[in-house]
Amino acid sequence: MKGILLLSHGELAQGLMNSVSFFFGNDIEQLKALTLKKDDDASKFGERIKEAVEEINTGDGVVIFVDLFGGTPCNQSAYVLDEGIEIVTGLNLPLLMECLVMRTQDDFNVDELVSRGKESISNYGSLLRQKRDERRKRRAKREE
Repeated sequence: MKGILLLSHGELAQGLMNSVSFFFGNDIEQLKALTLKKDDDASKFGERIKEAVEEINTGDGVVIFVDLFGGTPCNQSAYVLDEGIEIVTGLNLPLLMECLVMRTQDDFNVDELVSRGKESISNYGSLLRQKRDERRKRRAKREE
């Protein structure tokens, strides 16, 4: 099973780890979060990333999620990029939950995971307005 490492500026990574515990329980195997604080040294943060990857990699690799493309967590994670290590930007709760489910499958595919993550983003207000308008049209049609 792939390990999952969450990296963020500030407490986002830890907060998401806490949030998934609502759905998956408190003892999620091979899941770790590291947060970069304003006064942290980038290279020392990189060392923490390397240690975390070694800790949670049981041989199946690690998916590293970072909050922001091009930020320090993203850039420092590049130093551990190797066979079996994947780096995904745009860390969010639906993407993390999808990964927790998918990583148990033999045919786990990070590109598919990213595709599903993109599908989880929507303009909910627009969807609700569209449904409301459809109901109004059906109601008007019945009244004719």
